[in-house]
Amino acid sequence: MERIQVSKEWMQKYEEIKSLMTSPVNYAQCFGMKEIQGKEIFVLDMGEVTFPSGKILVRDPLVWLNRNEKPYLQSVPIGKFKVNTLVAKIEEDHYRYVLSRVKFTEKVPVIYYEALKGDENLDSFEEDSIFGFPVDAGLATIVDVETKNAYCDFVDNWYKKNPDKNIYDDFFCSYF
Repeated sequence: MERIQVSKEWMQKYEEIKSLMTSPVNYAQCFGMKEIQGKEIFVLDMGEVTFPSGKILVRDPLVWLNRNEKPYLQSVPIGKFKVNTLVAKIEEDHYRYVLSRVKFTEKVPVIYYEALKGDENLDSFEEDSIFGFPVDAGLATIVDVETKNAYCDFVDNWYKKNPDKNIYDDFFCSYF
């Protein structure tokens, strides 16, 4: 999958505002905390993710993970990496995922920049703006473009065999 061809103007604007796109939060420190905003938190080991091409994207897999979705401009190392999710205990038997990370190295990150695809409207960007990624089904996945393509093949084949069904209700729900 090709990345978006970034215009010279877009890249120039990005360089102008890049310093505003740094996170004020040190996410690495969050993973060492025991509570955030009065809520108990803990780290959940989510296993490993494989990045065969290093071109990645983060999307809601049930709604926004399709063949047309472009990867981020920044590549990541090729290989297998641990994924951790920080979980907050809201109340007894009620938990929420707070944030997830892929551990590419044991080194502590120095700075965090927002991941971009290259088609964002930077003209309206303000210091408190974020682009993030669209979520509809309340899910998120971190995938390599090769994995995305395999997932899209799976979804296409599933709907061919199940034209009158809903992939969430009739397939994924039992796993969740």
